[in-house]
Amino acid sequence: MAYLVLEIGAERRDVPIDGPVTIGRQRDCAVFLDDHKLSREHARVYFDGRVYMVQDLGSKNGTFLNGQLLHAQKMLRPGDKIKVGDAIMTFALDRRDANLPPEARGQQPEASKPATAPLPAAPAPLRPLVDASRRDQFVAQVRSAQVEGPGAASRFLLTLLLLAVFGAGAWGFRLVFLWAFDRVVPK
Repeated sequence: MAYLVLEIGAERRDVPIDGPVTIGRQRDCAVFLDDHKLSREHARVYFDGRVYMVQDLGSKNGTFLNGQLLHAQKMLRPGDKIKVGDAIMTFALDRRDANLPPEARGQQPEASKPATAPLPAAPAPLRPLVDASRRDQFVAQVRSAQVEGPGAASRFLLTLLLLAVFGAGAWGFRLVFLWAFDRVVPK
């Protein structure tokens, strides 16, 4: 089974592709990312019966494959980088994907190889980034995990401060500021 290695800052997790994987900021997406740069359903990674594909779902800010803006669905090869918002995902295969066509495994298809070229050595099996027992633990967490961006509390406090300034003038601003400062700054 193929999987995506999701990297956001220092966080890293494996997301198995056991069906269509939708990426976006809608909570019921397989990969939920709380990133205002993403559309609700931003992109999809899926297996079309022969190869793994990535597709932008009409997002406003686009999906990038290996640094190039994605205009149509594209086939994925091991090591391909998918970027949506601030998140970067690396596509990887494991041993169970040995029956994929050569181009899906990152190799040149037999028909397009020159007749005089020597046959390449068999590729080394991919070593999983996380052992199978730990990956199974992560699979359960990925379905319910959410990545939230920083600043929810800061935005709330800023909203309160702005309401105080406009609603009660300087006196109200001072009260709200002191209240917020008392809540935020550790004693």
